[in-house]
Amino acid sequence: MIGLKHFQKLTRKAEVPEYLVIDTVRETVASTFEKWEKQKMSYELPSALRKRIDMHLEEVLLNFD
Repeated sequence: MIGLKHFQKLTRKAEVPEYLVIDTVRETVASTFEKWEKQKMSYELPSALRKRIDMHLEEVLLNFD
């Protein structure tokens, strides 16, 4: 799973300010999680798939804290 360490390494390779990348990654993860929570019931998905996505997002959030 990709976490903040991967993006920190990327910033060094790309020679860009780490705070810009890390802030953007955190904002993107938070926005995705927020939008999913608000809209997940509007998608015609089996409940088991929704549950798997929820579990995956929880793992993602743990890797980006």
